[in-house]
Amino acid sequence: MDKKLNDRFSRQKMIQKIIKEHTKTNYKYLDPEPDGYIIPEGPTEKTLKISQNYLKSNLPKYNSDNIFDLNLPETAPYTLDYTRNGKYLIIGGEKGNISIMDWRKKNLIIDFEVEKKINDVKFLQNETMFAAAQDDMLNIYDNQGIELHALDFIPSPLFLEYLPYHFLLVSALKNNYIKYLDISMGKIVSEIKTKNGIISCFCQNPQNAVIASGHSNGILNLWTPNFSEPVVKMFAHSNRINSVSIDNDGYTLITCGNEQKMKIWDLRNSYKEIYTYFNPNTVICNTVSQKNLLAIGYGNIIEIWKDYSKTKQKEPYMKHRFSDNKIKSKKMKFVNFEDFLGIGTNFGFSQISVPGSAFANFDTFENNPYETKNQRRENEIKNLLEKIPYNMITINTNLINKVDPRSKKVIEKEKEEEDKLKAQKILEKQKKKIKMRLKNKAQHDKILKDFERNQKLRSKLKAMIELQDNKKNKEKSIIKNEIKIIKNFIDDFDPELYVQEKEKIEEDEDEMEENEENSK
Repeated sequence: MDKKLNDRFSRQKMIQKIIKEHTKTNYKYLDPEPDGYIIPEGPTEKTLKISQNYLKSNLPKYNSDNIFDLNLPETAPYTLDYTRNGKYLIIGGEKGNISIMDWRKKNLIIDFEVEKKINDVKFLQNETMFAAAQDDMLNIYDNQGIELHALDFIPSPLFLEYLPYHFLLVSALKNNYIKYLDISMGKIVSEIKTKNGIISCFCQNPQNAVIASGHSNGILNLWTPNFSEPVVKMFAHSNRINSVSIDNDGYTLITCGNEQKMKIWDLRNSYKEIYTYFNPNTVICNTVSQKNLLAIGYGNIIEIWKDYSKTKQKEPYMKHRFSDNKIKSKKMKFVNFEDFLGIGTNFGFSQISVPGSAFANFDTFENNPYETKNQRRENEIKNLLEKIPYNMITINTNLINKVDPRSKKVIEKEKEEEDKLKAQKILEKQKKKIKMRLKNKAQHDKILKDFERNQKLRSKLKAMIELQDNKKNKEKSIIKNEIKIIKNFIDDFDPELYVQEKEKIEEDEDEMEENEENSK
């Protein structure tokens, strides 16, 4: 028996060794690629000092070729957007120029002029359609530059955001409204008035599709299409909020104010400030990559920060300075699945390399950078069938899977109480309005009396003017008839002299009448 047991144990040990050896060899193929960050060799070296010229000379040809600049000062400044798979780039100039290109192959797909000011551009479900926020209204085009829709019911949009899982195009308007447009049906799903001043910046939370808007008075709001009031309202800065962004996990929010401060906020539970960073100049724009690297732009400098929310960082991960001091960034965006950052400037467009900013591996069923036409069509149909209704957008996504354990009676009571509170608020508002009317009743009565008097005077004056005009018209018609009759009998008749002499006689008669009245 002991021999049999020993044989079994020895066999099992041999099998375990063989499995370990096989797993080691297979793990090489299954192991995801490393992060790809720049790692300094010693304590004296700093990644901050590495420039784009150094990277261009040392990186492989594919990466070095994709570090480029487009000098387009005539139609600048430029705004930009990349497709979700990171393959295509769209840039829109403020003076009306729109271009789409495959930035890897440097292949220009389309370039056309709109002849209107462009505030923002945004790809929709894929590269075949895009939206342009023009100065007068929102326009939707295809990849051939043909205008598909001119949406005059969305006037003067400033910022655009697209929610891919809900097929919603969200626009922030100049009149401080936020509108949700369902592009699959072409209808406005929700319309919200912010009531907090001018919208200065706009972004979405990629985790739960909640929209964040920063305002000129320093207030930051989080919106969902289900409510007319903000879900969360924070006083973020003492002055205008220039830019806002949310990380890829949806845990932290980054705001940059006009007072040269950058603040990191916790979005999980507390909505409190985690860290505050002081910038040498006012930050104009910021954006976050797939691996939560933060890029900020001020003046002619671009800074990339790493692990900014975990611990207070002393210096940025990378820094890029434009050669010309006049160049200033307007908008930035990281490329998905590629270690590049696109920058729209007042002189054109620039693309720089940021090692470790994007995921090396991608899900071809979600976002495929190398998809074919057939795959693109299938994905579009699949996404339409799996479209999430806008009613399910909530700030707390964990509540969707849960069941409400309360009884029907409790829920009904709570609804009744909420309705009563709403009714009370409405009544209080009406009472306040009535009080204000009673206080200002005397002033209103005076204004109405003056208005009625003025109307009576106007009507009298109109009647007098009409009578005078009728008299003049009658006199003119009489003179014309007399001239016709005299012309029939006299050949050498001058009608001009006749009219002049008649006018003199009438003037003399008027003077005589005036003198008699004065003497009386």
